Amino acid sequence: MSYEIVTSVKLDKKNGKIFITSDSNNVYPKTFRKWEFIEDNKNYREKLSKFIHGVIIGNLQFRDSLVRYQYAANKVREYINNNNLYKENYRYENGNLIRTSDDLYYYMDWDKPEFDEHKNNIIDLFENSLSEKIDGKYILYNPRKKITFIKKTKYGYKYYYGKIEEYRMDYKKAYNNLVSLSNQEWEIVKTN
Repeated sequence: MSYEIVTSVKLDKKNGKIFITSDSNNVYPKTFRKWEFIEDNKNYREKLSKFIHGVIIGNLQFRDSLVRYQYAANKVREYINNNNLYKENYRYENGNLIRTSDDLYYYMDWDKPEFDEHKNNIIDLFENSLSEKIDGKYILYNPRKKITFIKKTKYGYKYYYGKIEEYRMDYKKAYNNLVSLSNQEWEIVKTN
């Protein structure tokens, strides 16, 4: 499936515009270009709604460097799971949309009027998650295995034994990594 690899996003609420720098995942060489997302007269909130929808269905995928956008998208996915807003044949697992049967129906009724209240909550959650400030540094620690998460690599994940505080990260990055780990035994631990 083709999708856009997003390297930067600018949400210009004042002028009602959303700008994205991206390129298709299946085109080489990569020539990232900046473009306006939905160039029409829709209001900003409606554009943001469509942008978030594109993110949660996988058409727009953020590079790892866009930590706060990944964090906001993961918070939206958590909201969708907690409120059972996907059709019965789909669910989110570890940040990925999983089809639980061969039914090809679209997983969320985004444009139906009965979804409007949730859509507004999702837009607010996305915006609030982007601007949320969480102080401190954190590590991902697995107390059962007594290992510390270090980083994602292109081959998987890197860990070290012990509670190693030199691999601290901000909360949003720790949360994003926690979502991507398939094992539920990890904890986000605040360090000094």
